[in-house]
Amino acid sequence: MKSINKIVHDQHTYIESVGKHDRETVRAALADKGADTILRMCFGMTGNPMPVRALGYFASALSVQERYFPEAELQFVYPFRAAHIANGIDFMAAIQHLKTADTEAKRIFARRFRTDPSAGGQVKSFTDGELVSEDLENAVEDILKSEPDLQKVFTVSAKSRDGNHANYVAAHVLMHDTNPLLQPFDPLSFEDFADDDRNRVISIGAQSERPFYLARMACRRANLLPADMQVVTGQLFTKHVIPPYLTCREGEPLLQENCINTALDIPAFHPVASIERDLAFLRSGLAAEEVHWEARPQSTLVPEADRLQAVLGEMSVYYV
Repeated sequence: MKSINKIVHDQHTYIESVGKHDRETVRAALADKGADTILRMCFGMTGNPMPVRALGYFASALSVQERYFPEAELQFVYPFRAAHIANGIDFMAAIQHLKTADTEAKRIFARRFRTDPSAGGQVKSFTDGELVSEDLENAVEDILKSEPDLQKVFTVSAKSRDGNHANYVAAHVLMHDTNPLLQPFDPLSFEDFADDDRNRVISIGAQSERPFYLARMACRRANLLPADMQVVTGQLFTKHVIPPYLTCREGEPLLQENCINTALDIPAFHPVASIERDLAFLRSGLAAEEVHWEARPQSTLVPEADRLQAVLGEMSVYYV
C-alpha cells in the first residue's frame, strides 16, 4: 500500500488514484520497476485543435515511467480509426492535430523520450491498427444492458456527439485489456513496433476514463475475452478533470497557436479551477525539465511576432 500511496501523492506524476479492481497489478509492477510491463496512454480526439494542456498528459505519463516504472515500455496511442468509426471524428484533421502534439512533446521532453532499449523501457507513439469486430461490439452492448447506470452514462454521452457507445466501449476493451495490433505513428524501423512479449498493461487516463474502466471491469466479470487474448491490467487516473486533449467551453490556449519554449510560456491563470491546476502542473514540469536542457528547444509552430501577448510582471500570458 505504501508504494501505491507514494505514486499517488507524488506531485511530479499528477496521478489522482489507482483503479481498485486491479491495483495488485500496479503493486507488482512497482516491485519489479515495470519489467514485462506496458504503460499505455491513449489520447481522445475531436478533430479540433488541442489545447496547450495536452503537453501535461505527456508529462504525467513520462514522469510515471521515469520515477516508478523505468523498465516499462511507455506507449502513447492515438486511436484515429476508433474515434472515426465510433464518433465520426474527421480522420485527417485528427492526424494533423495529434502530429502537432506528438512533435511538440518530443521536442520539449526530448530527454525522456528514450529510444535506446539498453537504457531501460522505451517510449513509442502509435496509432490503432485493429478494429472492433461486430461480435465484440454486440457482446459489449449485451453486457452494458446489465449495467443500467453505466449504460445511461454512455448513452447520454453518445447522443451529444451522435456516436456509437457500444463500439467505443468495445474499442477501450480492445485497447486496454489486450495487446492489439498497433502501428507506429512515425515508423523509422521495425524496432518502433510494440513489444508483444509484455503481458502486463497499466493504462493511464484522465478522470473521464472512469466509466470506461468500470465498463471494462464489467466485461471482465462477464468473461468477454478469451483467456489467451486478455492481458494482466492495472489503471492509473490522472488529476485531469477535463481531458487535456479537449478544449474547455470557456476557451483556453491552443497548442498550434502558441510557442511553448519555457515554463514562462504557460499561462498562469484561467477562470476554470481545474484548468488552472492542469496548467500549473505543466508549468512546473517544464521548469524541472529546463534544468536538463543544454540549449533551449525552439518551437516553430507560430512566429513570435504573430502572437498576441500581455506581460504581467515576468509572466507572459497568451490569448487565443
